[in-house]
Amino acid sequence: MQTTPKKGNHMVVEVIMLVGLVIMAGVLYFIYSSNKSAKTSPTQTVPTTSTVVVSPEPTSTPIPPSPTPTPKSIPHGKIPFSVSIGSDMKGPRMGAGSIDPYDPAKGGKQQVTIEIGDKTPIQKVVAILKTDNKTSPAVELKPLNGATNQGNWQGEWIVDDTYLYTYILTIRATSASGTSYTDILLR
Repeated sequence: MQTTPKKGNHMVVEVIMLVGLVIMAGVLYFIYSSNKSAKTSPTQTVPTTSTVVVSPEPTSTPIPPSPTPTPKSIPHGKIPFSVSIGSDMKGPRMGAGSIDPYDPAKGGKQQVTIEIGDKTPIQKVVAILKTDNKTSPAVELKPLNGATNQGNWQGEWIVDDTYLYTYILTIRATSASGTSYTDILLR
């Protein structure tokens, strides 16, 4: 007795055969493409596909700038400091001093006093303040006690810029023996 396949089974077999043919055709196409590109001469270029990235439409809300670091806090009022200059530097020797106030309001006065001495008369002492956006012109310091080779020198100026990130005081003293200087990093 011979059995005939049912119609439903016959269709399953046909679908499996069709899928097998499609897979086989894909494999053959892949092999053909690989052989063709391998035979391409070095001077020929093989076309490549490119990808286009579409960026989204800009939003109406602007992107805020990167945050800046929070400035370090600084002391208030009159603050003392001392200067140590190497023995190989020529010029007057600087010692103890003070800045008053250390944290002036924008547009406020600031005063510096510093002890300076030399074997020869001191000819000139200047201070230069560098802040966030400006470098001040040189401000001449005057001797407090009238002595020209040993004593305290003082000067004042208006601080007309912010000093949240850059706050450097440079003091230069000149005599017949040379010029000495110090940079005081206030912040």
